[in-house]
Amino acid sequence: MPSTLKYFFVALVFAVVSGNAQTQDPLMSLVSAERAFSQMAKEKNTRDAFVNNLTDKSIGFYPGPGSALKYWEAQTAGQEWLYWQPAFAFLAASGDYGYTYGPWSFAKSRTEKPEAYGEFITVWEKQSDGQWKVAVDIGISHGAKAFNEVPVQTSSLKATTSPTKDDLNKIEKSFLARYTTSAEKAYFDYASTDMRFFRQGNFPLRSIQDALAVHGTLTYTLAGSSIASSGDLGFVYGTVAMSETINGQKKTKTANYLRIWKKEEGKDWKIVVDVVS
Repeated sequence: MPSTLKYFFVALVFAVVSGNAQTQDPLMSLVSAERAFSQMAKEKNTRDAFVNNLTDKSIGFYPGPGSALKYWEAQTAGQEWLYWQPAFAFLAASGDYGYTYGPWSFAKSRTEKPEAYGEFITVWEKQSDGQWKVAVDIGISHGAKAFNEVPVQTSSLKATTSPTKDDLNKIEKSFLARYTTSAEKAYFDYASTDMRFFRQGNFPLRSIQDALAVHGTLTYTLAGSSIASSGDLGFVYGTVAMSETINGQKKTKTANYLRIWKKEEGKDWKIVVDVVS
């Protein structure tokens, strides 16, 4: 097994998924939702799969944060094949929010070999009818990678208090204030031991130093956030400004970010997923 694939594994591995979202274990219903999403892209087309799994509140990045549903509704269904499978899934204690991530590949058709690869990160929100819908969709690209379709289970730790979205925004702003002083120290203070960095052109990273070496120090602008009703899982997203020196001239590029926060042991907010795309 390539060492990069080991990043996706923890102790409890599920090999079989059965039943439907209404009768399954809550975490496995989340995994099934992601798998069904991908299966629809295979059986029908990518455009219809996305439209079926989005709501008018779903966030995508095309190129900046905006309505994912409007973007995909405006697309034309084609023969291309975007294939993906969850490698990791996590669920809030309340069962109304969760996230998945794993590898994707893209081919111009189902009869051709993939020509692009990367990682997807999806935040899911359970609707009033019990169905899972995409809250945020984002991803990165990198070199070729083999798939492993066995999802991994972990469980959330229920918070002892019920933080609100305002509380989450405050912790994000506190992190960003620390980040402007020392990016490495900010991540050292706020990163979970289970944290994954997703950076363009790279497999998922565990090392703070490795992640910072990709882009250096970035300038983040918060655009939005949301939090589970149990107050133990939330996400923030927005835009990123990064400086590059090209032919001796300093230029600024704009990207997007998603940061997923988890309240560990009912008291400390920690970053578990950090994406710059």
